[in-house]
Amino acid sequence: MGLKSILKKCLIAFFSLFFRLIDLILTRKNTILIWRYGSAIGDQVMISAVVNELYKTQKIKAYILCSCPELFAHNPKILNTFNFKKIPTILRASLISALSKKYKSIHEFTPELHNGDLLPDYMQANPDENQKHLIQLHSQHWPYTLTYEKPAVEIFITPEECKDVHTKFGLIPRTYCLLHSEGKQSFTPNKDWGYENFQQIIDLSKDDIQWLQVGMPSDAALNDAIDLRGKTNLRELAALIQSSSLILCTEGLYTHMASAVGTRSVTIYSGFLNANASTYHDTIAIQKRGVECAPCWLQTPCPYDKFCITSITPDDVIVKVRGALNMKESKAV
Repeated sequence: MGLKSILKKCLIAFFSLFFRLIDLILTRKNTILIWRYGSAIGDQVMISAVVNELYKTQKIKAYILCSCPELFAHNPKILNTFNFKKIPTILRASLISALSKKYKSIHEFTPELHNGDLLPDYMQANPDENQKHLIQLHSQHWPYTLTYEKPAVEIFITPEECKDVHTKFGLIPRTYCLLHSEGKQSFTPNKDWGYENFQQIIDLSKDDIQWLQVGMPSDAALNDAIDLRGKTNLRELAALIQSSSLILCTEGLYTHMASAVGTRSVTIYSGFLNANASTYHDTIAIQKRGVECAPCWLQTPCPYDKFCITSITPDDVIVKVRGALNMKESKAV
């Protein structure tokens, strides 16, 4: 056995003992440590729904260990947050190995899979699970009764943060809509609707809707939209969403963030997963019904040219956008 292997075993043993002690303290104080490793920001936003449910049903408050702890600032149900990015890389593998053991009050927010399966493999093999919300799938193996009848994600943005972001970009709250045009393709290429379709949405509505484009700097720039690609951090993005009239996007991070700050989203779904797996009370989901191969959970390119999402037209979407805006205006009257 090499020196590196011995050192790793010693680190895992040390961290395991450390977390056993932490687990005892958490259990006695009726608190919980929720952890999630990785860069999936939408999954980290969903953690707030578990925190909400635990506090609502059992008065349990939480500590969070993840890579985007800023998402949980000002949340009164969260006692403290810890950042994986601040842990030296050389220690992370051993730390995660120790965290992955069974505890009473330390739990990973991720589906419990076996035999090295990925979530798509599991969902394809267990079709009944497709009726559940992703939040439930990520936490149903925990030793708590969590029903998620109305899953509620939360991000707490202060008035000062909203004011600062509007000053930074010269915006007036509630006079704009946000748009994110490119689906994340590193996990699957089958959620993307195509930026050309989003451009048509802008062309159809630019006379009466001011669009702001958010996303990565590498996303294709859209004409007649204020370009904020890559210009915000996560909290600035959340503040922009909170102060917008709505956000138009494909399924993913922006749907979760919109609901977390109380803003309606119009979300375009492919047949990759069922819409009810990631919608909230304020999500307007657009999904083609009656597609035999959906939900497919396919991570390779669709052999049917993504008929499930390419058959959704800009005209279909703009009707939903205008309906959502009218709904918002009628509530304000």
